[in-house]
Amino acid sequence: MQRRHTEFFGPDLIRAPVLSGSPEVAAVQIAAAVAQLRAPLTRDLAALEQHTDLIRNLADRLFPDYASGLALAVEDESANVVTTSICVQTPHATVLRCWLADAGAEAPTTTPPNAVEFLSGTILEEITPRTSYVILTPASGIITVRVTKPGTADYRWGATILGRARFSPTLQFRRGT
Repeated sequence: MQRRHTEFFGPDLIRAPVLSGSPEVAAVQIAAAVAQLRAPLTRDLAALEQHTDLIRNLADRLFPDYASGLALAVEDESANVVTTSICVQTPHATVLRCWLADAGAEAPTTTPPNAVEFLSGTILEEITPRTSYVILTPASGIITVRVTKPGTADYRWGATILGRARFSPTLQFRRGT
């Protein structure tokens, strides 16, 4: 079910979204067709990546039930605690898989912090204590979580929505015990 691509259509545009049979693919196809009006005439990779982001944003707006955007924001450490916000771009209750990874890694950490406290959202399953979770977001789409770790450590939150993984900036713990 995870089909991810960017297409640009010619005169036969009308048959492409109809034949896909998948709302997620149709959303991207329709968004790509609309975005053709702003297609960059360049071989610059950064401009093409920005155009692809435009297509994804249009698709998310056209079919919000299949939106895949996540934003992760990390606050500075305060008294051995770092607070992170994980926000689903289209606010409604969503199931996410979230985990703490060592900075620079994608797999869950093998050295968990002392405490992980979800201030919003509902823990449906704690897969690995203080490391890996399945979370239901509140209707606002925003999860707030506090991580406590005395001493020095670096983590990143990983989160998936519709099979796409996103990672937070680094949670830096630099205070002594």
